[in-house]
Amino acid sequence: MVGYASFSQQITTREMDRINWMEFAAFVPEKINTVLLPTGTLEPHGVVNNGADNTAPFAMAKDIAGELNAMIAPTLNYGITGSMAAYPGAFKISEEAYAPFIRDILKGLARNGFKNIIVLNGHGGGQTAVLQK
Repeated sequence: MVGYASFSQQITTREMDRINWMEFAAFVPEKINTVLLPTGTLEPHGVVNNGADNTAPFAMAKDIAGELNAMIAPTLNYGITGSMAAYPGAFKISEEAYAPFIRDILKGLARNGFKNIIVLNGHGGGQTAVLQK
């Protein structure tokens, strides 16, 4: 069996993509069993950045992760853009591609030991409908 390095009682960061596998194993799921999954898309918002749908849920996740004793999964930056797809800087993922993609991510989070998966969706419309399924 591989021995894990000993870590302090506090995790160095709650962002999953910024820790190594040993730190992850030391905390999930024994000490942390909740994960926040920020989702959004890239689309125009007038003078606001095209990634506002990603910026907002990630900021919310960072704000509440400690209080919920949760990890933060990497933000899913591409989503179902819909009516804004014709504008410059917009990216559209089809529902047929997005639904199985998000399902596999949720399954992966569960397989890694998370019992509570909270999706923070910064976008609406068809993407919300897929996430609610």
